[in-house]
Amino acid sequence: MKVGFFHSAKDWCVDFVADFKAGVAAHGDTIEAVGLDSPFKPGWDAACILGIGYISTWDRVQAAPVPMCYLDKGYTRTGDYFYTSIGGYRPVHYVGKWGKPSDRRKKFGWEPPHWRKPTPDGHILIAGSSLKFHEFHRLGHPEEWRDNLVREIRKYTKRRIKYRPKPNQPLGDVWFDLNGDWKADVRRPLEADLTNCHVCITHGSSVALDALLAGVPGIVLGTAITRPISSDMIESVEGPELALMEDRLKLLNDLGYCQWSLAEYRSGAAWEHIRPELVKLI
Repeated sequence: MKVGFFHSAKDWCVDFVADFKAGVAAHGDTIEAVGLDSPFKPGWDAACILGIGYISTWDRVQAAPVPMCYLDKGYTRTGDYFYTSIGGYRPVHYVGKWGKPSDRRKKFGWEPPHWRKPTPDGHILIAGSSLKFHEFHRLGHPEEWRDNLVREIRKYTKRRIKYRPKPNQPLGDVWFDLNGDWKADVRRPLEADLTNCHVCITHGSSVALDALLAGVPGIVLGTAITRPISSDMIESVEGPELALMEDRLKLLNDLGYCQWSLAEYRSGAAWEHIRPELVKLI
């Protein structure tokens, strides 16, 4: 198999591609690494994209007549794991349906507790995403998206709202909505935002997974990884979906097989699982 690999010129991207290429070569396949501006080349059997780059790259690969694998930073928040998604930006179209064993889930310590019992003073947490993410998904500016979402939420509940922006966003530290009834501080620990949280609402933040692992239900409006077991409408804010423990574990089992360490990419252990999924789509 010959695979085209689109990536930026950042040092960490170049290093990752070198590790990925070694693992692919261990299975007799080859990687042709190209920049994000590069055209799709005839003769490739599959294509990979590393991280959010140009939307034009994404559109170009999506339109190509070969299967695609998207890779980005993993859900461990440790920097040494990267997730893979076959045929989409996030693997929400197959996690929970894949039927993977529990070994990797347990390795990551993903043991979801029972859902928290709702309390009258429980707040709503909005988990924001980066400006680059919003540009990539054509969502408009994060602050505009946030304000529109708050207005929509206010149609259905008077609960206090906390907004948690992407920590690396240069948007300042504190925001207030039109009524001055919520604020956000990027320096606040995530655990504090999830304490007494009624529901976590997001488009694509990985905070959705943290919420699940804290027993907090979610409303996912886009590609956040818990979408298959979450509500997807603001109207359900007072009574969000509470997925069965069996379904939560199935999702987490499958997610464990969607992220791999740098060592696993380098050795070819990751490619051993990624390759068959791409072959199915050729």
